Amino acid sequence: MRRYIQRSDEPLLHSSSFLCGELLQNEDKRYDLSDDVVGYQYQCKDIQIFLEMFIDKQFEKGATLMVEGVHLDPSFLHKMLRKYGEKCMCFDISVQDVQKHTKRLHTRFNMFTVDP
Repeated sequence: MRRYIQRSDEPLLHSSSFLCGELLQNEDKRYDLSDDVVGYQYQCKDIQIFLEMFIDKQFEKGATLMVEGVHLDPSFLHKMLRKYGEKCMCFDISVQDVQKHTKRLHTRFNMFTVDP
C-alpha cells in the first residue's frame, strides 16, 4: 500500500510498526498503554480501511490474491470471512521458540525502521 499512498497523505502507513507511537498526537496519548501500542492500533485501523478497498477491487476483477502481515487482526479476518465466505481462507503461522521469535523481531526492527 505504501506504493500507492503518499507519505504526506498518511504518515502512519509509512511508519514502522515498532515506532508508529512517535506520530501520535497528544489527544491520542490518553490511554494507559505505551505510545507504540496505541500507534500500532491506529495503524492497523488505517491499513485495514485501505486494504479492504484494495481487496474489494481485486475481487471485482476476479483476481486471486494473498494478503499477509501483522496488521491482520482477528476482527478484520472475521470481517473478511463474513464478507467473502468460502472465497476467503485464513491461517496463522507462529513461531513456537521464544528466542527465535525474539531474534526475528529484532532483525525486522533493525531492517525496517530506517527511512530509505
